[in-house]
Amino acid sequence: MFHFKQKVFVDEEKTKYTAWFSNRTNDFIPSLFGGVQFPKGFQVKFKYYLRDFLNHEYNGGGEYTDYTAFSRTQVWYISLSYLIRNNRIKESRAKPSEVATL
Repeated sequence: MFHFKQKVFVDEEKTKYTAWFSNRTNDFIPSLFGGVQFPKGFQVKFKYYLRDFLNHEYNGGGEYTDYTAFSRTQVWYISLSYLIRNNRIKESRAKPSEVATL
């Protein structure tokens, strides 16, 4: 949660705000995670953040800085991945000493 990005669309007009290490988000957000690795390199992972993403006490100047309208801003995700095993690729390659030279 190092980079905050906010986009607001009003009457087909877009306003964008971005900031690194912004006070608009909480500084410390503990999380729980778990995952399962299946045969052949497939993985499923789950992550859940225990605190709200937005800092509801933030009151900065400018437009769209009041986050009290958002009662909860919980973040969670599920990811699917595949592990590529390089050892099989390396074994299938011919070693340089075994390659015939012309």
